[in-house]
Amino acid sequence: MSSPPSHESITAALPLPKTSGLQPDQVRGGACVWCKDPLTNDTAVDLGARSGTFQGVVSRWFPRGCEPCVSATARRVLRIHVRTCDRCSRDATTCGTRRALRRLALEVRR
Repeated sequence: MSSPPSHESITAALPLPKTSGLQPDQVRGGACVWCKDPLTNDTAVDLGARSGTFQGVVSRWFPRGCEPCVSATARRVLRIHVRTCDRCSRDATTCGTRRALRRLALEVRR
């Protein structure tokens, strides 16, 4: 049985909206990248360092999301993953990515 990817690697792998449509608060981590709700250090989920193009310049940024949006995105990615993963089709209990996505979706839902 494979070990699941780390929480950080799973959150960093979640797909994000296009950077061209983000507001400054979303880029600086003060608002959720999906729903634009304001975030605090207590309510934000770190989504890992990313690269993006902002006003024609490629730079590093550190997006954050609110718990409901991170949970919903993890559930959506999980549904796609289990339909396309060979390991999940043979024995879902052996897929570390499936377990990590499921754990993330449940953890941030609290």
